[in-house]
Amino acid sequence: MKSVVLVILISLLIACSSTVSSIKDDQDKVLESNVGYLLLGIETNQDIKSIHITGPTNIIIGHQDLKTGTNFVFTDLPVGKYTIERIKLSRYWSVNFKDEALWEFELSPQSINYVGHLELARASTWFPLTYAELVNRSSEALEMMEDEYPNILADRELFYGGPGEDNFFELLKELEGEINE
Repeated sequence: MKSVVLVILISLLIACSSTVSSIKDDQDKVLESNVGYLLLGIETNQDIKSIHITGPTNIIIGHQDLKTGTNFVFTDLPVGKYTIERIKLSRYWSVNFKDEALWEFELSPQSINYVGHLELARASTWFPLTYAELVNRSSEALEMMEDEYPNILADRELFYGGPGEDNFFELLKELEGEINE
């Protein structure tokens, strides 16, 4: 009986998550007042099945945005605090996170929120040990936005919303203001 209840609860939790995929075109949306853009970098030496993120809206980032190499996930979500809970590497292997503070990020309304680069490295082909870290590469995120989404970037402010603090984007804005004077 307990196992049936557990299966039902897991099914309900999975059903409450929605799969998101990256925005493909450079057309800014009219965002509701409680929505912002999420920008998450992915650096990996293996294909990933999915990333599960909990928050005001539970989401799953599917395998189409998680290929080997460097990728970015860029999508709109309700504002609030989110936590990367689990990364499914395959049907049988996943990485679960214990220290939530290292995997939390926050989205601000009406802006582009870069939350870091999720770096995943599989130790070897034969052993499924995978190292995971969320690191800040703000300059790479800005460069990608300038190259791939210049129209959206022109209309929105870019903020860092990942773990820790980073004033890189604010410093750039100040420098641009001084240059334009």
